[in-house]
Amino acid sequence: MSVAITLGRFATGSVVRATAAGLFALAGTSAGVAQTVENAERGRFTIDRLYSLPSLIGTAPRGFSWSGDSRKLAFLWNDEGLNFRDVWIIDAENPDADNPDAGPRRVTALPSMSAVPTDAEDPVAVAEAETRAERDGGVSSVIWHSDGDRLLFSFSGDFWIVRPGQEPAQVTATPAFESQPKYSPDGGTLAFLSGGDIWTLPADGTRDDPPVRLTNHATVDARLVGFQWSP
Repeated sequence: MSVAITLGRFATGSVVRATAAGLFALAGTSAGVAQTVENAERGRFTIDRLYSLPSLIGTAPRGFSWSGDSRKLAFLWNDEGLNFRDVWIIDAENPDADNPDAGPRRVTALPSMSAVPTDAEDPVAVAEAETRAERDGGVSSVIWHSDGDRLLFSFSGDFWIVRPGQEPAQVTATPAFESQPKYSPDGGTLAFLSGGDIWTLPADGTRDDPPVRLTNHATVDARLVGFQWSP
């Protein structure tokens, strides 16, 4: 329901139904679902397996973002039933999840947190490493630039730019956590929140370009939680 509502804000009814159906089908294509059938046939369901990864019901896609022309939809997903999500895109006019030429395409293949412990002989270190890896959610958000050619996503607290078929390029590299990225109406400037204030960067900026601080309102007791560009 939430997916249909999100899609309905930007596209026609027929595209909503087709794209939503394609996205919902994604959760059923992961390795975890295949293993569900195999385990059921062998009678090997256990409590540990029900609550372990990969998920038996797959990983639900989320973080949807439409391109400006409403022809492409970006979202976050893991096709192996794990928690770590990468950036994927799908053609909204032909979202056949079973057709490799028309179905979802993976845009990023980012490194997840390693489950290898610092001390393989220490059971506590092993358990902690496994927990960190399982909790690593990967990419936390993604938006399209107005040109419909590139995507901005948030990974490990920093912003990255990627064009489908190319390697991602890091945009920010700061100790603070950046959030709520928004491009200006003309697409030339990126604004975002960091440390409770608004900062900006050129849309074509790189990690070597220092962000410009626009506000200085953050205190111990108060900080900005949102903003909007004027038309």
